[in-house]
Amino acid sequence: MLKTAAVFQLFIILLVVGFSTYQLFRGRFDLALGALPFLMVYYIFVTVRNRRKTPSKGENES
Repeated sequence: MLKTAAVFQLFIILLVVGFSTYQLFRGRFDLALGALPFLMVYYIFVTVRNRRKTPSKGENES
């Protein structure tokens, strides 16, 4: 993974977690928990993309 992509992903995640934490301290639980599905979709998107790039152990055996 490129360093800039990793930094960008870290920035996005910290932004969402910071937003959720801020909203929790303000007492807006609906907005704070509203970011959870976004993080789940983001996690699935990143893991599926990484699995496509790296072959599994059985694929390279001939």
